[in-house]
Amino acid sequence: MNIKSETCHKLLRGIMANKTVAAILVAGVMFLSSCATATKNILPTYVDPLQYEQYDCSQIGTEMVRVTEELNQSYRECKAHASRDELFMLGAFLITGPLAIVPAVISDSESTERFAQLQGELEALEQASILKECDKRMLPDIPEFRKEFSVFTNGDSIKILKIGEKEYKLPKVFHRYECPLRNEDFLEYKSVKEAQDAGEKPCKHCKPRGRTINQERIKK
Repeated sequence: MNIKSETCHKLLRGIMANKTVAAILVAGVMFLSSCATATKNILPTYVDPLQYEQYDCSQIGTEMVRVTEELNQSYRECKAHASRDELFMLGAFLITGPLAIVPAVISDSESTERFAQLQGELEALEQASILKECDKRMLPDIPEFRKEFSVFTNGDSIKILKIGEKEYKLPKVFHRYECPLRNEDFLEYKSVKEAQDAGEKPCKHCKPRGRTINQERIKK
């Protein structure tokens, strides 16, 4: 169970006040499970796509632009919180005496919840755009965090191998977002595992193995 950042920083202050090796080791183990959640581990909150049933493609696109912009900002905030806690942990183990000035602590729970909510809203809007058969060119680019953690298969990359009279469909290849071999007509997978489970193979050029999170998505 995650503990709020205030708790983890209070714990660290206790570490610096108590210099015994045992206290540092025990508190260090507790710290690793208590601070800001890594963005790759924040799953989306479920949002019902039916709330966008009356939207046309133009309205869906406009709403997706707004949500994507807010999601990018929320992603940067969550990354900053996680980086802050990593640095604070490092300082706690390096400093042998109490800090003269203890940094102000801001709870990351609100930003984490906001990030999860915005992810859910964007996924619902994307489902609505599919149901409405909206032109992808009317929709905004995917958010920053998915460029970092997702992998992508070219939509027109199906290849057929013919041996004698038999034809075999070769596996598609998945890429990192920035791979020059990825085109604009792509299918997105939220993780390497998801792509591999679908029978896709990693690109030999951009080598996406280990790039993305290997976690099961919660099925809604």
